Amino acid sequence: MKFVFFLCLLAVSCLPLFVFVAIYKENDKKLKKLKPCLISAVACVVANMAINFAATSEQALLAFAFYFSAYDWLVSFMFYFLLEFTDQNKEGSFSSNILLGTALFDTISMFTNFFSKHAFDVYLVSFRGETFFNHTANLFYIVHLIFIYFVAALSVIVLVRGLARAPELYRPKYVPCLVLIFAMFLGNLLYKIFDLPIDFSAMFHAFTGLCCYYLPFIITKKIFISKILKFVTQKIDFGLVVFDKDKKVLFMNDFIKRITNSDERTFLSSPAIQTWLKERDAFPHHDFSEDYIYPGRKKTYYYHVDFHQFCDNTNEFLGSYYMISDITPEIERHEREHILATRDKLTGVYNRDYFFKKVEDALDRNPSTEYCLVVTNLVNFKLVNDIYGADHGDMILTKIASELRVRAPIGNIYARINNDKFALFMPKDHFRKENFMNGPLNVLAHFDSMTYPIICQIGVYEITERNIPVSFMCDRAFLALGTIKGQYTDRIAYYDKHLREVAIHQQQLMNELPFAIRRNELFMYLQPQFNAQGAILGAEALVRWHHPEKGEILPSDFITAIEKNGMVNKVDQYIWRKACERISEWKKQGINNLYISVNISPKDFFLVDIYETFTSLVREFSIPPSRLNLEITETAIMQDFENQTILIDKLRDFGFAIEIDDFGSGYSSLNMLKDINADVLKVDMAFLQESKHNDKSMIILEKIISLSKELGMKVVTEGVESKEQVDFLDKVGCDIFQGYYFSRPISVYDFEKTYLKH
Repeated sequence: MKFVFFLCLLAVSCLPLFVFVAIYKENDKKLKKLKPCLISAVACVVANMAINFAATSEQALLAFAFYFSAYDWLVSFMFYFLLEFTDQNKEGSFSSNILLGTALFDTISMFTNFFSKHAFDVYLVSFRGETFFNHTANLFYIVHLIFIYFVAALSVIVLVRGLARAPELYRPKYVPCLVLIFAMFLGNLLYKIFDLPIDFSAMFHAFTGLCCYYLPFIITKKIFISKILKFVTQKIDFGLVVFDKDKKVLFMNDFIKRITNSDERTFLSSPAIQTWLKERDAFPHHDFSEDYIYPGRKKTYYYHVDFHQFCDNTNEFLGSYYMISDITPEIERHEREHILATRDKLTGVYNRDYFFKKVEDALDRNPSTEYCLVVTNLVNFKLVNDIYGADHGDMILTKIASELRVRAPIGNIYARINNDKFALFMPKDHFRKENFMNGPLNVLAHFDSMTYPIICQIGVYEITERNIPVSFMCDRAFLALGTIKGQYTDRIAYYDKHLREVAIHQQQLMNELPFAIRRNELFMYLQPQFNAQGAILGAEALVRWHHPEKGEILPSDFITAIEKNGMVNKVDQYIWRKACERISEWKKQGINNLYISVNISPKDFFLVDIYETFTSLVREFSIPPSRLNLEITETAIMQDFENQTILIDKLRDFGFAIEIDDFGSGYSSLNMLKDINADVLKVDMAFLQESKHNDKSMIILEKIISLSKELGMKVVTEGVESKEQVDFLDKVGCDIFQGYYFSRPISVYDFEKTYLKH
């Protein structure tokens, strides 16, 4: 019996040593506190072995003293470890010191018992044919037991308190320690109650050290990690489903359950999963990654799927898992960004660049279909913006876009390509002229509250050259539109090759114009101005282009184009300088009674300082400003009326004669005349052209001349072509005459040759 018990104790005594070595390798503060417990547990086992093999009462007394002392330190160190283990070490620092002092006192008491027998004595007993030493209990042994069980109770309290404070996820690691303490002290209690000669609870001491290491720190840690991983995988924003090697579901998180409406038992039988697995040949034999579109009941969901297999170190297949992430928000964000990048912000229809792309795609997809491209112009739209405000203008544009969405046939592509310009691309057989005159774009006619109604004009390009950029196609439609711009009766125009030839011709002229100025190919022509008796008074400066290859190019071929692209300013300044040169030459010849009138285009006011330019010119050439008349159109005046009237006053104060050109052709307003201090009113030639209301024209012309005279202005009438017109104009008071009846525009040489000799 003794030998068997000895072998058992010897075997279990190795366990704390094994744990001690394992702890030594760990870098864990709490585990370090377990070392004294393990040493004390080994001491208890060794002392128990010594008790059972004591040969004399003296040996038994020492062995029992050693055993009881080791038990003191075991429970003390166990309590100290539990304080650290449950994170209550700060709260129990004072009680721990008292505890260790008491253990030291009891240890001294146990060893001094060898002399005084004040705690216990030993005696021999027989058990199953063998003799053992047992002990009696005296007063100080009772103190020893009270200390042991009191510390045991404190340890239980510490564990229960830690258990109560800990989150639910952390509680399982405290339970094994609680069970072990109960088991250890229950064994010791049974040993005391039944007065057994062999303390079998000693083996629990060794197991306790082992279990305190493995159960809280190894086994429960693994369980804890498993729970943490499960908790984390339930909270992550992607799906995870794990299969074993037999393709059975081991785990799936809530994300997967939610999107598939299934659980571990029903996942593989879910219709959506069944369909998808068939497409993937059930389970693939290699890792893959793909996007999956799942048609939900209310919307389409987009998922990204990653499939992986996992194997052991020998490459043996263990299982597989899917990671499924919801990329619907990302796809929807990309779609929104795509819409923002392709749509006009105000109206929501396609913008210019995306319209071009869509048209290119349609032309590529349908090479045999004939198409046409339509562009629009809203006449008077800028004026409506000025009168009613930009918000009202935006409302009109939005309304047009809305009507296009509702009324445009399927297959048509439409866009807002610039300001108030819309474009439509459609099969040629869809285009109906009457649809545009009475259809969506004519919706503007229904804004009855407008004093200035908006008229929609359109230019049409029937696409014959499909290999040119779509922007060029739009340009061709706008070329057609340009032929009716400024008119109110024509609403639609078609592109033809002649328009392109004209445009190319004008562009070539624009490209050559800067070189023409440098090569002196531009010449100043003069159209004489006379009084009623035919006496020369002066001339209007005009421009002619003598091209070395194309011959003489009339102003009608290039003036409109240079006004659009801003080059008119360079031509005007060239003619202004030439006029000043001529006046200077005449002055040198003693001719001081002739003037030259020069035109100032509306754009000149925005491109140069008019006052500084003309005052510098007359100073440079030393000519009187009264010999250089400045013709300003009423259109230019009305564009910035307040500032232009100030400028006119400054120019007149300097000595220039100011002529209001083309009166009666634009914004003509009698009210304007009262605020402008002009010297000459130049009546537009339209009043002299034949019409069915010729009598009315003459009456109006007479009243304008009469009014001008009363306002102190001279009158120049353009377009005089007959003796009858001269007689009539002279009769009603016209001062100056200009027209083919007297002379066409002629070169400076011919002018001087003809008129300066007089």
